[in-house]
Amino acid sequence: YLVYLPDGGEVTVDLSAAEGTLAVEWMHPIEGTLTRGDAVQGGAKREFKPPFWGDAVVHIWRKQ
Repeated sequence: YLVYLPDGGEVTVDLSAAEGTLAVEWMHPIEGTLTRGDAVQGGAKREFKPPFWGDAVVHIWRKQ
C-alpha cells in the first residue's frame, strides 16, 4: 500500500485483505527522508499518522 497525505494529518487504510505483519515506512516527499514506523497487523482498518508535519507518504507492505 502507498498513500500520499498532501497536508499530513491522519489516514485510515483498509488492510482487511492483508494477512500477517506489515512493515510501515514514512517518507517526507520534499526532504526525501525515510522514517520507519511500527509494524502493524493486517486484517482490519488501521489509522496512520506521520511522525512529522506537512506532506507525507506512507508505504505499508508485508514483511517476509
